[in-house]
Amino acid sequence: MITLSRAHLWVLMKYGLVGVTGTIIDIGLLYLLVEYGHVALIPAAMISFVFAVANNFFWNKRWTFGDSSPRYLKQYAKYLIVSVCALVLNVIVLYALTTLFGLWYIFAKLATSGVIFVWNFTMNKFWTFRSYAIPRPTIHEKPLCDLTIVIPAYNEEKNIEAAVNECRSYCDKKNLLAEIIVSDDGSSDTTRSIVLRIAESDPRVRLIEHEKNHGKGRSVHDGMSAATGGIILFMDADSATPISEFDTCRAAFKNGADIVIGSRYLRDSKIVVKQPRMRVLLGRIGNLLIQLVLLEGIVDTQCGFKAFTFSAARSIIPRQRIWGWGFDMELLSIGRQMGFIIKEVPVSWTECTSRKSRFLPLKDAHRTLKELMIIKINLMTKRYHEENKVIHTP
Repeated sequence: MITLSRAHLWVLMKYGLVGVTGTIIDIGLLYLLVEYGHVALIPAAMISFVFAVANNFFWNKRWTFGDSSPRYLKQYAKYLIVSVCALVLNVIVLYALTTLFGLWYIFAKLATSGVIFVWNFTMNKFWTFRSYAIPRPTIHEKPLCDLTIVIPAYNEEKNIEAAVNECRSYCDKKNLLAEIIVSDDGSSDTTRSIVLRIAESDPRVRLIEHEKNHGKGRSVHDGMSAATGGIILFMDADSATPISEFDTCRAAFKNGADIVIGSRYLRDSKIVVKQPRMRVLLGRIGNLLIQLVLLEGIVDTQCGFKAFTFSAARSIIPRQRIWGWGFDMELLSIGRQMGFIIKEVPVSWTECTSRKSRFLPLKDAHRTLKELMIIKINLMTKRYHEENKVIHTP
């Protein structure tokens, strides 16, 4: 037998009260528009319906369900869809009860109202205002240096030395106590030997090795897991966004951000060498989909220049499960649901021309879409509430 607690009953009562006020607004505004505004019945009914839905949306969001999410537009669109479906359902059920079963229309209307109430409450509670919040763990560890720079690498012998040296020079110039971790994902060229040679003369440089290729997400995971910096930044080995852009990130952290991500699509972003048009088009379409499903308001989730506070990194990284292209949106989704403040900042970005791009439009677009759905399902099933216990060995 299903029992309802006082808290659940109070939520139902609040939802019912909001529904009553919405009905009063709907009928009252309809009357005013028709009788005093001389608006035709159908347009007047549509206007009054939209206002009633807006009233119900606001009070149910803030009062009934106590939702504080800033995603007003997306939630209102969902709420409107639920309400329109309820309108259609109302007509179907009313017609069935009166015409097919011969029920008196007043009784039929009462029964229909009950069905609509259950529909609206259920859909809005578990869809419109559903919370995917992830409990934030208590982090007892303390950072040991100011900054960790993680550079995921796979066959980057043409770029890695320049990238590491630029990071060393930057840290020297800014007087930062830092470490540079190159996380090699099973390179078959001389990437590892180059890094080891640099590390011999500079203890700030460390190498993490994988015997075989797992994916960029795994390299970032292992590098950030080993990081000890108060701020942990990962950047591409080709320095598409140069380390100097970290100045903008530092300013954002000082203003309260927990996660700062570089963006190629903000007004002040600078694209020095552009990507091929097809890749830009697919990227923009993909980002619109990512915003719709996961990360509303973030215009560039895939730029390889992201920084996390030590606490944010230690909270998020153990829950990572995606090793492919979708790992960026997974980290950001977990961070957002943990309540970390994410700030997007404009950066300079240059398309790498020293090696052939590893991006395969159709294959990678399909894989990213698949990973997008996996992340959404993981959020819905609360899989990110627990750390990932199954991590492959290097």
